Amino acid sequence: DDLFIDQSNSRIGIGTDSPGSIFDVVSAGSPVINIRTTANSSEQVDLILKGSRTTSTTTPINTIQFKTNDSNSSGENLGYIYSYKDETNTNKGVIAFGTTATDGGSPAERMRIDSSGNVGIGKTSPESKLHIRGTTAFSGDDATTIRFENSNATDKDFILNHTTTGQFQIAEEDGSTRLLFNYDGDAYITNGNLAIGHDTPTEQLDVDGNIKARDKISSTTFESGFAGSG
Repeated sequence: DDLFIDQSNSRIGIGTDSPGSIFDVVSAGSPVINIRTTANSSEQVDLILKGSRTTSTTTPINTIQFKTNDSNSSGENLGYIYSYKDETNTNKGVIAFGTTATDGGSPAERMRIDSSGNVGIGKTSPESKLHIRGTTAFSGDDATTIRFENSNATDKDFILNHTTTGQFQIAEEDGSTRLLFNYDGDAYITNGNLAIGHDTPTEQLDVDGNIKARDKISSTTFESGFAGSG
């Protein structure tokens, strides 16, 4: 039958006479569920998931799960969207997104949006608008990097990377460093002026400390004024 009502279990089946849930749709093709309004003004269509209230911040209240029916693979679970409570005994909400990394594996959380609108990637308690956390540097699935790619500039990607030694790196895609900041170093740019070793530059380059040149220093104009010994 196209429509089956299982009165003993309070279930409805479409395309099946043995529904496995309250509402079960089965098709050999590509089933589509269409919910629409015939209004031409400002009427909206709502899909509401209403789970039971819980004090747990780790148990999902609502879930959307993505699975495959591939009988040749044990990796049925592809990913999920979960909603949680952000804090115990409050209605602050969290939305989490998970994916499965290996065949036959289980989905794991990859990103979440907390009740303040902060986005965490690899971080379940983001402390800023975008908080990225990884365990490796530069390459790999768990690297703390952001890659910039222009389709018109082949093999010329740039990568922002947080190294395992605490440095901030701007690099080419092969790992060649173009700019590197040490965690405990001081460098400031203010009004187009660069300060190294302090935070109040008064010239385009203002260094508090020794300067070492490995080659010539040249200029179209030169004014004396060097002081010191050496």
